[in-house]
Order: sequence, then C-alpha cells, then structure tokens
Amino acid sequence: MIHLAPRIQESLIQAGQQAYPLEACGFLLGARQGQDLDIRALIPGSAKSLNGYSLTAEELWAAERKAFKASLTVLGFYHSHPDGEAQPSELDHAEALPGYLYAIIAIKGEEPPKIGFFQFDEATGSLTSL
Repeated sequence: MIHLAPRIQESLIQAGQQAYPLEACGFLLGARQGQDLDIRALIPGSAKSLNGYSLTAEELWAAERKAFKASLTVLGFYHSHPDGEAQPSELDHAEALPGYLYAIIAIKGEEPPKIGFFQFDEATGSLTSL
C-alpha cells in the first residue's frame, strides 16, 4: 500500500504542471515497512525534456545522501507525461528497475491531473500498477 500525504500529492502535481510542456522528474523519498511505502519527500531532478526523462548518477547519489541524513530511503522516481496518461510508456517499461516505485503524473489541458503508481514485475518484465 502507498501512503501519500496530501502535501506530497500536491507537490507531485505542481512539479508536472510547472514543467509543462516538458516532463518533470525526480526522486521519491520515504520509508518502507514490508509492502507499505510511505512517501514523505520529493527531490526534483534537473533534466526536463519533451520526450522522456533522465536522472544522473550524481543526482541519485545526492538523493541517497539527503535521504540518509533524514533517516529515509530513495523509494523510487517520479516523472510527468505532458498531454499523456498516468500509465507507463514503452520506454518506461524498458528502463524500469526492480525494487523501485514509479509515480507517473498525467498533465492534460483542463483535465484534473492524475497520478499512477507502478513497480517492476520481474515475472512479466514490465511495470505493473499498484
């Protein structure tokens, strides 16, 4: 189960809206207890693109250090789909890593933003909805 405080949900939506029409991306920090994931903070990534997102190894190390200092862990990643769906793209499936949570924010014109949460399923080799 994913626990997401309203302020974190709003921060995810704002990240997608502020980057629009580019993709926003960043890290999800929080705590893991068994199957429960508690998202407590976000760290934005620096790259914004029209067709994909990328986070550098240096950004991951910086996120890991910030998480450690706050007694948290990097649970996964977020990115937006401008004018798209809150579903993984083919590229998202291809680049997904086991053990991480993926949040995808759909920003579509006047429609309310939507957030989908996914994890890599090693049995199917793709992202599955949580």
